[in-house]
Amino acid sequence: GGEGTNMRTFEVAGSGGFLLCESRKVVPDLFKIGEEIVCFRDAFELKELIKYYLLHSEERKKIAHKGQERAYKEHTYKHRMEEMLSLIHF
Repeated sequence: GGEGTNMRTFEVAGSGGFLLCESRKVVPDLFKIGEEIVCFRDAFELKELIKYYLLHSEERKKIAHKGQERAYKEHTYKHRMEEMLSLIHF
């Protein structure tokens, strides 16, 4: 794993998709792991999580919905622009 994330993290969550991503240092600051997003640490864990969530569709849908709510609440382009502007004191 690495430290950062990419736009796909926010795009998948924002579109209501279930997000199973590689564990990254910043992800817990952005989403609640296991509630709004699911992370894996290695290929074995990825395989196990895929099997689990394919068999537990209601749980998968609930996580996707909560991830979408968080993305709309805190992770839109509007939020990022407001953050940037506040940093440069506009």
